[in-house]
Parts: sequence; C-alpha cells; structure tokens
Amino acid sequence: SRRKGRIAFHRSAANGGKTTACIFALTYFGSALFATDGWTNVITSTNGGTSWANSGTGAPGGTMSFAAIGSNLFAGTDGGAVRFTANGGSTWAHTDYSGLYGDNALGITAFGTTLYLAVAGPGGMFKSKDNGATWTAIGLASQPNYCVLISTF
Repeated sequence: SRRKGRIAFHRSAANGGKTTACIFALTYFGSALFATDGWTNVITSTNGGTSWANSGTGAPGGTMSFAAIGSNLFAGTDGGAVRFTANGGSTWAHTDYSGLYGDNALGITAFGTTLYLAVAGPGGMFKSKDNGATWTAIGLASQPNYCVLISTF
C-alpha cells in the first residue's frame, strides 16, 4: 500500500491490480462530506467530493466510524478514543473516558441523543447520554469484539 494525500491507497488482485482507496467511513454532516481510511486522517469535501482536504486541528487518525448528534460529529478511533467536532471539523477534541475501557472504539452510532459505541478487545458495548462525557457499559464485555459493522437507518 502507499499513501497519496491523506488517504491510503492499496493494490488489489480483485480489481486487476489497480490502485484503489480503502474508505472505512463516510458521512455527510452539516455542509460537508467526511471520510476516513481508518489509518491516517479525516478528510473533508465541501463540493460534493470533487476535492478533499484535511479536516481541522486535532482531527483523529485511525477513525473507524462516525455518528452525529445535533451540531456534534463524533469519531470512533482505533486507539480506543472517541473524538468530536462541534464546528464542522475545524477543531477536534477528545470526549471523556469515564466508564470507557477496551482497545479500539470500532463502531459508533447515535439514536436520538444517545451515543452507542462498540469497543474491541475486552470492551464490549457502551452508551453515553451526555455527548460522551460519561459512558456506561451495556453488554457484550464477555464476548470480545474485533470486527464491527454499524449500520444506521
């Protein structure tokens, strides 16, 4: 694999050896598209994907998933952290880790005003009703997760 700009590109026998991007998460939030390859950085596009740029200061590398509540966009990362932006990606900050444990915050989704988080390793499932200020374990801690697919509807 090689890096071009801020997205990792990989050659695959499945597509005849052509170079392709591996996008782990893609979401539309506010007036921009947000994407990540899961390794490097979060990138944004404000023109429908014609051009892309790094998201702002403190943008989380290793982002695996996105979720939104109100004016906040959250990113679950492979370092176990949840980061968020409240200003469309200009700056990013950590949520609190209170009650949160495990290896990687693989999947995050929101329902109403509650965040749900799947954490790899011995972590399990967590929820936050206060934009990530505190987290409560809600199950699956005895069944370690190492692969999560989150679908929202």
